[in-house]
Amino acid sequence: LNEDLLSKVFQVSPYPFAIANPEDGTYHNVNEAWLSTMGYGREEVIGRTAHELGIWICSRERARFVEQVKSEGSAHAYEAKVRTRDGRELDVLMSGELVRLGGGTRIFLVADDVTELRKAEVERQRHHGALLNAKMELEDTNRQLVQRTEELETTQDALVQQERLATLGELTATVSHELRNPLAAIRSSVHLVVQKTKGLDVGLDRPLERVERNIVQIGRAHV
Repeated sequence: LNEDLLSKVFQVSPYPFAIANPEDGTYHNVNEAWLSTMGYGREEVIGRTAHELGIWICSRERARFVEQVKSEGSAHAYEAKVRTRDGRELDVLMSGELVRLGGGTRIFLVADDVTELRKAEVERQRHHGALLNAKMELEDTNRQLVQRTEELETTQDALVQQERLATLGELTATVSHELRNPLAAIRSSVHLVVQKTKGLDVGLDRPLERVERNIVQIGRAHV
């Protein structure tokens, strides 16, 4: 009853199950999930070896896997690549355990097909790399924008300063022009007073000299 139950579980499991000889890899039994995944008919598999069918893409990987099972009694989630009947390559996590069956030692094999998962992971990494590149480009663009903004602000400050200096120059020229005529009139008046008081002891000589001197200084400052 137990063997019959185990046989039914073996056959109806959705995971690819196989029972093989640990020495030469001869398949003694495989379930429907294994046949469906690998694309073989039962008669093509039973009694033939994994090497004859070209199941393992790398024979050294199979040798390492079998050695681990034989030395430790089991191996779990061993990453491997297998080839289907139509030549497709599948990524699988192979697990195996030594069992006593039919008077001999066999390897009970379970192959978990993770091909689509690996493809999704590669695609995720590709998108992640693209996002990182886009982020780096955005950061570089932002740095350039900040640099250009600082340069524009510096240029704007310089232009404002130049404009202020130009405005100040224009204002100075206007003031100089506005002062020049009154100064000339005052100087003429002082000169006339000097001429009229010349020789008279009225005490205006020194004050008139100071006025004359100040007029000269003002005139020089606004040339």
